[in-house]
Amino acid sequence: MDLTAQKEAEIKKKSFPIHGSYFIRYRLRFADGEWELLNYSQLSLDLGDPERHKVTGHVFSLSTSSLGERRDDGARMPAGIDDTYHISREFHHRGKTYEARSRSRLGYCYIDIHRLGFVKKIRLGRQLVYETPEPAHFDGALVTTERIRSLKSLEFTFYGGLPIHSFEASRTGDFLAGLFTNIRPWTGGKVQTSFARVEDELESGKREDNHLALSIWQRFDLGLGLHLQYERLNDNDGDLLFRANYEAPVADFGVNASYYQLFETKREFSTEFDPCFSSLRELYSYWQARFAAHKGWTEHFLAEAGFELRQLRRKRDESTYNHEFKRYFTILSLFDLPIEDLTFSLNGDLWDSEAKSGDNWTIGGDLDYEVGRKFKVSLGSAYSLFEYDYFSDMERDDVRTYYVKLRFRPVKVLTLGLRYDLEDDDFEIYHRVQADLKVAF
Repeated sequence: MDLTAQKEAEIKKKSFPIHGSYFIRYRLRFADGEWELLNYSQLSLDLGDPERHKVTGHVFSLSTSSLGERRDDGARMPAGIDDTYHISREFHHRGKTYEARSRSRLGYCYIDIHRLGFVKKIRLGRQLVYETPEPAHFDGALVTTERIRSLKSLEFTFYGGLPIHSFEASRTGDFLAGLFTNIRPWTGGKVQTSFARVEDELESGKREDNHLALSIWQRFDLGLGLHLQYERLNDNDGDLLFRANYEAPVADFGVNASYYQLFETKREFSTEFDPCFSSLRELYSYWQARFAAHKGWTEHFLAEAGFELRQLRRKRDESTYNHEFKRYFTILSLFDLPIEDLTFSLNGDLWDSEAKSGDNWTIGGDLDYEVGRKFKVSLGSAYSLFEYDYFSDMERDDVRTYYVKLRFRPVKVLTLGLRYDLEDDDFEIYHRVQADLKVAF
């Protein structure tokens, strides 16, 4: 190692790095004379290097603000879920009443303390645990042990604290605690057991729910992967999920399949286990299967085809947010033809749903062209038979979307984006213009 490289290594060893990104988005949405302007921004920070420092930190915050005209009945086009809990201000201009709303949230803010003997990591603060079947968002502590090699790499994680329910005004009476273990009992296999206890004070009364889950993963040398997950809520069967995927890179071929079953009607539970109950109400028992396969021919052509099937346990349960359907789909993609860095994909769907009285054929497509990895333009069309609209808290049918996107990355740390969407459903045409900026450091 020369003197310059040695000096750089010493400086790096002594430094305390800070990395992160800042993202901001403006979106204008209008339909039938109404309009709404939304601003969304987020900041992400990572402090320190876990390989070199005993203590590291992580921060993620986001904020939204919106502006819209109020109708004569006092309502206005909703800006999204953040409108359910916000700070608002009214003002008047040329005889019209406008309302500005804003909200800021702290997604997570925690420190990690590393390598404390048998304890691998202690995490303190606001955090989000994704490793469990049901993610946990809370203010509190998490402790992970080192793997016990003599016991098949057994590892324990304990966590607990006050749950974060971003759209509730009070956390009085709320509590969350859990434990999950990971073990690798055989070659290519991993088994996780998870238990969580949640107490949640709802408008309808206090909920006390216990969640138990078992997850098994298996990887084979031939490119086959399997995942099985079973969950229980209190004394009832919750759901079952099975996934399988196979990849043969040499043949440019792959298959993936999944099966999901909700055993019993899902009624009101703690927010962690059913965050959408207040809007969607009961979710009736159903099973859903999906199968897809893809195959590449030369480096310029890829084809994918598959089907998806959803069936309710009792057909009489079909309702606004509980549908049966059959879907058959295919996707054809061309790469670098007839121009290098040009990608074209064509997709076709056949939907069969009694809720829509028969078959429904749709065709969509996407065209992407990238210039020197700095500029990219995309345009296309997509279709949804059923789509839940978070802006209006309603379900829309036969939604066809047309869009054009521009992305410009003049330097490595800066990305600019511009997008226009036109959404057409059975009742209305919506327009949306969106501009993005992201800075990484």
